[in-house]
Amino acid sequence: MRYRVQPDGSVTDGALFLDASHDSVPEGPDGIRVDKKGNLYGAGPGGVWITASTSVYRIKLKVPGVKT
Repeated sequence: MRYRVQPDGSVTDGALFLDASHDSVPEGPDGIRVDKKGNLYGAGPGGVWITASTSVYRIKLKVPGVKT
């Protein structure tokens, strides 16, 4: 979900941001980061998912994630 944050800290205009239910890989998205330019990165099954104006893209990276 995404929301508009008001100056008093309350939220309005809730809307669906990403529906990952169509991904056939088990588990789901986990972890979100924003870079200095405002690009949003979300980790999930199979790699990093990157949002754009109207879509969510998934890319493979050559650097593996940390496994605990």
